[in-house]
Amino acid sequence: MVSEALRSLPPRCRRVMTLTILRGYSAAEIATECHIGVGAVEKQRSRGWERLREWFDARGAPSVWLSTLGDGGR
Repeated sequence: MVSEALRSLPPRCRRVMTLTILRGYSAAEIATECHIGVGAVEKQRSRGWERLREWFDARGAPSVWLSTLGDGGR
């Protein structure tokens, strides 16, 4: 289900969220890996968490587990 949710994200956001959730990368590590600024990483993370919450909510699935991933889903 997590993989399906991640696939629903736009490419840049998906990459940032994959590195956050599955690899546990910091914003600085993601910025280096993706050749973007830390601010852009934080913006994509914020959008990503919101879109993932919406994806789970739309399917009636609890999104509470997001708080245990990456940077706490914040």
